[in-house]
Amino acid sequence: MVTVYEFDGSARIHRLRSYYDKLAIEEQIAASLPGIKGWLLRKVTRVLLAQGRTGLETPTGPPPTGVS
Repeated sequence: MVTVYEFDGSARIHRLRSYYDKLAIEEQIAASLPGIKGWLLRKVTRVLLAQGRTGLETPTGPPPTGVS
């Protein structure tokens, strides 16, 4: 979970927002479910996690050169 505080000019909290990692929560729930329902939810959660991570891996080579 991440909580974001926005302050106004007088240093008072203007807005407060919280963001949750919904897939991580769903994965924890799936891990606790028995039987076919838990198995199916774990499979779906793993697919969603894999799709969400696509493109997030950092390259292992040197950074590209000549990029403007």
